[in-house]
Amino acid sequence: MRRSHLPPYEFRAETWDAISERAAEIAALDQNLRYVEDLVKSIRDSGVEHELAGSFSMMDLRVAAVPVTTPPVEYIGVYGPTSTPSTGNGKVRLVHRTASGRDDSIERPSAEVVPVFWRFVREKYGIGVGAS
Repeated sequence: MRRSHLPPYEFRAETWDAISERAAEIAALDQNLRYVEDLVKSIRDSGVEHELAGSFSMMDLRVAAVPVTTPPVEYIGVYGPTSTPSTGNGKVRLVHRTASGRDDSIERPSAEVVPVFWRFVREKYGIGVGAS
């Protein structure tokens, strides 16, 4: 049995069309959540969206590298001011969730989410970005 810091659940990827629709709904709820729509647009415009799988957990976006493996699945989680636990300061937290528990986490203002996300994608998954 393999021990993991991550839950043993399957990563159920959604289509980027469905994710884009949900991101627009979230952004329409509150201007402070617009970063979600901006990030998803950046992923769709990147030219590497086929190398990334995404899903929502409430209003939090999770992105894993393709192909998605059997659980546990490492992913980058994007958690905003409405997440639990909240960042408490209006910032957005990006976390690379790992099986070992050696998660890498950073908080930034929402305006910096897109470039920080792409930095994580390059560092954690080795995926280069054509447009970000």
